Amino acid sequence: MTDLEKLELQVAQAMPIIELKNKCLQLQDSPTFKEVVGKAYFQEEAARLCMAKSANLDKASQEIIDHMIYGVGAFKNWLDGCIRRGYDCEEVVEQAESTRAEILEEEAAV
Repeated sequence: MTDLEKLELQVAQAMPIIELKNKCLQLQDSPTFKEVVGKAYFQEEAARLCMAKSANLDKASQEIIDHMIYGVGAFKNWLDGCIRRGYDCEEVVEQAESTRAEILEEEAAV
């Protein structure tokens, strides 16, 4: 595999991750998402679950609440991770394009 082919492969692998990042950002900008997920789930449901932890519940119910709390955090972390990986991939694509231009210039000079 040539260096150009490797760069093309890197870009091809990065593009779906960048597209997912863009969709996550678009989703987070949606008023409906902000209301349903941002406010009702990340804030209100998270607070309700934390308050439920102080209730006098049996061990099984406490474990269910723990898992639900973990779910809120896991979903938020997943969204943040998609966005972070997308930005990282944009840097990979930018570097690949720069390297590709350098390779083509070198080949043209030979």
